[in-house]
Amino acid sequence: MVLDSDMLFFKYPDELITWLQNPKHAFALKDPLDSYHYSMGLMEKLTKQPVTKYINVGAIGLNSPDIDWDAVERWIIELETTEGSSYLLEQALSAMIISGNKLQTPNPENYLVMPDKEQVIVQQGILHHYVDRSKQWYYKIAWRTVK
Repeated sequence: MVLDSDMLFFKYPDELITWLQNPKHAFALKDPLDSYHYSMGLMEKLTKQPVTKYINVGAIGLNSPDIDWDAVERWIIELETTEGSSYLLEQALSAMIISGNKLQTPNPENYLVMPDKEQVIVQQGILHHYVDRSKQWYYKIAWRTVK
């Protein structure tokens, strides 16, 4: 399990803890957008199967021995050669790795990716992952409320 540093927990993360106690399948947050930078056509050509949509790697759990690391290396070369480098490479690769496997995503109403200002003010849910346009609410409001 990897957790990004731009997240805050406001309540006990039951779903995440339950997964950690029994990690049968991959775990990832649900993103409100498909934020992979790379085209779905290229990603699916490389994986030879439909790629899981709306994955956010702010909290991601994978079983690393099950990952075909040689394939990941080939994917990186092909993605960057064909469509350039991107800071979203990790997220695209994670979606590609998860494709074809079972995935556990916690309730997105409790594990919010890119919360809006009102959700930040009222501390809606359990976890906030401050990405993109929500990053400003992390710096202006959220971090000051954690005790």
